[in-house]
Amino acid sequence: MKEILLGYLENISDKNDCIIKGYEENVIKEYSGIVLAKEIENLRKYLIRIGITNGDRIIIISEKSPQTIILFFSIWLAGGIAVPICETLKDKELSFIIKDSGAKIIFCADSLEKKLKNLTSIEVTCFSDLKNLKDNNKEEKPLTKQTDPDDTAFIIYTSGSTGNPKGVMLTHRNIKINASTSADYICMKSTDSVMSVLPYWHSFALTAEIFTMLHVGGKIFIPKNKSTFLKDLLLFKPTIVLSIPRLADVLKKGIESSVQNKSSLQKSIFRKAQSVALQYHLTKKNNSGLLLRLLYLIMKKIVFNKIKNNFGGNIKYFIGGGAPLDVSLQKFFLSIDIPMYQGYGLTESSPVISINAPHDFKENTSGKVIPWVRKEHNGDYTFEDEKGKRGKNIMGELLVKGKCVMKGYWNMKEETKKAIIDDWLFTGDMGYIDNESFLVLSGRKKNLLCLKGGEKFYPEFIEERIKSSPYIDHAIIIGEGCKRCYALININNEATVNKTEEDIKKIVEKEIRNLTSDCEPYQRPKRFLILPSFSMEEELLTSTQKIRRHKILEKYDLQIKDLIRE
Repeated sequence: MKEILLGYLENISDKNDCIIKGYEENVIKEYSGIVLAKEIENLRKYLIRIGITNGDRIIIISEKSPQTIILFFSIWLAGGIAVPICETLKDKELSFIIKDSGAKIIFCADSLEKKLKNLTSIEVTCFSDLKNLKDNNKEEKPLTKQTDPDDTAFIIYTSGSTGNPKGVMLTHRNIKINASTSADYICMKSTDSVMSVLPYWHSFALTAEIFTMLHVGGKIFIPKNKSTFLKDLLLFKPTIVLSIPRLADVLKKGIESSVQNKSSLQKSIFRKAQSVALQYHLTKKNNSGLLLRLLYLIMKKIVFNKIKNNFGGNIKYFIGGGAPLDVSLQKFFLSIDIPMYQGYGLTESSPVISINAPHDFKENTSGKVIPWVRKEHNGDYTFEDEKGKRGKNIMGELLVKGKCVMKGYWNMKEETKKAIIDDWLFTGDMGYIDNESFLVLSGRKKNLLCLKGGEKFYPEFIEERIKSSPYIDHAIIIGEGCKRCYALININNEATVNKTEEDIKKIVEKEIRNLTSDCEPYQRPKRFLILPSFSMEEELLTSTQKIRRHKILEKYDLQIKDLIRE
């Protein structure tokens, strides 16, 4: 058990207090360490009885629940590899993953049983069938070999924004080291609890929600679903919440909307409190003055504690990942005394590479690289420019090496060779390290725009600015080979209800103009095109809500050609 799980279960199996708390079939269930270990052992024996052995891939397709975590550990103790998959994938992508993984069995939510049985001949077992498993004391067939820390623990399929998804093989060692160094770097404690919001087919959730908490001995709270998130915050009262830009934006808009319904005096106090908190947090490391600290403590009592009560009362901070957080979002959460610390990583690095921490953060950056990427821990990082020159002090593509780099892509040796060269993982993300050792990212290498006049820029930071508008959901900046750039827009239907088409165009035009006013002239969109909402059903969004640029450009080719016509 110790070698397979690298000590996680030994740390918790004798604890009688709550480790995991969450919904199962609409009922909240609480697991102590003792109960958790017993459930895992019973399920492990069942898996071995049905023939699961070393290296078998086991697919899990379900909404997140305590049962999912139990299943992960049971699979590993039986020698298998867990393959968590998004439950809302389209049949085409789902079929590809099932076939590509070569899975032996699928465990799923009851609601998905019929769909999966129509989709594949692989055995499908519902979560409800795993309830109340009894130990029949039947003699077990031993594992053919002892599981090694460098054996594959997960195959996480990427979202496939440019083609078929790739199965990223992450080892037990990858996950253990990423979780422990991340937790230690941001000073997580046994008294902490995380609200487990992100899905478990997302590597950020696996490492930063489950295994960081198991590492420090904290608690994991699992809400029912996205629609009950705010209600469950009040119920579970977590200290830490992981977030993605979409969730952060929703929370920001909700708070601002609530403030708009207050009296003029209350609004004035709130804005003053924001100003004080922002100044306090951004100058704290430089020893803020006595008057500022006093003002901050007053505002904390009369304003910020009330806001925190809406998040359960114990919230210390959010951790943002999955995509860059616009600086306006970061500053907003600092201004309400609930910092959102931006991090960075990718599935292929297990995933965390850098993060801002409570004791060391800088707005508009992705933080400092965490210990596994540093030389003293046998890791390293560098940047490579377009001419192939490498160095830590240049702008270029980020390369990393170390114990958290993936084992490779499942069934894709050639793709693995392209991604990992001489132990260096090529991230595809462009950036640099600033003069205070913080990582600043510019955008994806493949998204670089080159205009007719030779101007080059990465569009992501402009897209994030435009998306910060309460009226805009998605923004794509295009313009390769053009004199100027242009914007493809999805509007927020709720924010623009009862508005005419002409009203909406005027609003969007004003928002884009204001939000890009301090950008270079060539970075300000010349014109924009409002498109119907992007969706997973049309394969325009990935399962992680990232846009599929190539699909959108293909679908709206004629309208785009008309938009960019000079």
